[in-house]
Amino acid sequence: MNSDILLLILFGSFSMAAPLIAAAYGGLFSERSGVVNIGIEGMMTAGAFSGATVAYFIGNAGINGSITIGFIVAILIGGLTGLLHAYLCISLKVDQIISGVAINTITLALSLFLTAIYFDGAQETHTLLIRPIAYFSNRLTLVTIIRFLLVFAVNYLLNKTKWGLHVLAVGENPQAADAMGINVIKTRYQAVILSGAFSGLAGMVAVVNVTQRFTATTVGGLGFIALAVLIFGRHRPFGIIMAGLVFGFSKNLGAVISTIAPKLPAIYFDILPYVATIVVLLIFSRNKKVEMESLGIAYDKELR
Repeated sequence: MNSDILLLILFGSFSMAAPLIAAAYGGLFSERSGVVNIGIEGMMTAGAFSGATVAYFIGNAGINGSITIGFIVAILIGGLTGLLHAYLCISLKVDQIISGVAINTITLALSLFLTAIYFDGAQETHTLLIRPIAYFSNRLTLVTIIRFLLVFAVNYLLNKTKWGLHVLAVGENPQAADAMGINVIKTRYQAVILSGAFSGLAGMVAVVNVTQRFTATTVGGLGFIALAVLIFGRHRPFGIIMAGLVFGFSKNLGAVISTIAPKLPAIYFDILPYVATIVVLLIFSRNKKVEMESLGIAYDKELR
């Protein structure tokens, strides 16, 4: 195996792992606070569409920094989608699974509808002009590098700060946290909004690293794979990095196979990450240990 193929595998795996890790961090913030967020897929979709659309029109107008602005917009829209999930689950006490499914469905439909409006009936945005950092004969984007370095910030925020300890407290025992003076509702809102912001960021990372535009398949199940990354990583920031690399490698394998052995049916390798997701969920579903005692349970102050 020559160096070009090795670089293709390495950089491709890093690029595919980056959105998975970002989205898994989003799930981590939410679930640490006790709120299930299977709406990561929809939040990624909202971020991918809004970021790609804004970046295209700003870049087309000749304004510098269009990709950076696209990332900011994706984070904001993702955060707003997280706010919607928080309002439904925390304030209205809607079933958290149903809320996530609704967000996944609505965001994809709305994104495709708006894409058709803004791009003359097309089902995808126009391709973005992206300037990556080049390494040898392959490309590794700056956002991928930043994404991996961000693990240290996430680990510090969750495990070394007062706010992170509050999030952990309201996730494990919200009644006891409330008795200690921690505002459970406010803390959960903050965690879920941050979850949405990270998911929106992940959606834009998928645009930059994978498709260079928004399409119906830009996210295409990455949000659900990110949940498997979260579980496989044991809800730990550094564990998520390792799990993300494993799933990123499996997601990139189809592209590598089609390059080095074009006669082999790459489709069978393309489904590997989804099969791996099912396997991980089956294995860990047998583990009766619950990470957060109140996970998925709406907090009722009257039950203190």
